[in-house]
Amino acid sequence: MKRTRSLRFLALFLAMLTVISTLCTGVAFAEDDGSVSDTTISDVKELLNAISYGEYIKRNKDVARATESILVNGLDYDSENTTAEVEEREYEGVNSVYVPNTGTIAWKVNVPATAKYSVKIKCYTVEAKSVAVQRIFRINGKVPFAEARYLSITKVWNNVYEDLNDAGRPFKTDIDNNELRPSMVQAPEWREYEFRDIDGFYPESFEFVLEAGENLISLESVS
Repeated sequence: MKRTRSLRFLALFLAMLTVISTLCTGVAFAEDDGSVSDTTISDVKELLNAISYGEYIKRNKDVARATESILVNGLDYDSENTTAEVEEREYEGVNSVYVPNTGTIAWKVNVPATAKYSVKIKCYTVEAKSVAVQRIFRINGKVPFAEARYLSITKVWNNVYEDLNDAGRPFKTDIDNNELRPSMVQAPEWREYEFRDIDGFYPESFEFVLEAGENLISLESVS
């Protein structure tokens, strides 16, 4: 299945939240010129070897959901394992780390006990092209399951209404006086998203197993 990737991306904070075991991240995104990176042999091998989310959950059915929250500031990224050319920037009064549309940004996370976490991300999708923001999520350098390669964050849009028409309504009309749908423009703002299946096969948020001790979590740009 063809999946579109494009964007730049900003991180405000990364958090593992546990309401039903939730891993929560705060980030902001901006899109770039839409260029597409080459698929490498390692990417293909990783995809072919990845199990499905359904199989992942079966294999980890005995792992309990987390009972504590862990918050990681996005500005505290691990420079040794970050390949993206990140910058510290401010958006709407929020200090964040801006990441371009290539490379990886990583954080070290200390986990008190092995448990399942879902991922929630607070982000700002800077105005650019219309495609959704997408990233690959890795834990300790590995994609936990195939669907973690296609994490998607939609952009924020607002309708643009025209001056009142002859009927006193804010819509353009065609030659037959039929009202037309309003145009839409991007309206960037800070929002919170959970990592879940973009195809809707799994209605609940993804749950990721994090082992007790230090873990390295990362988000990789694909385009």
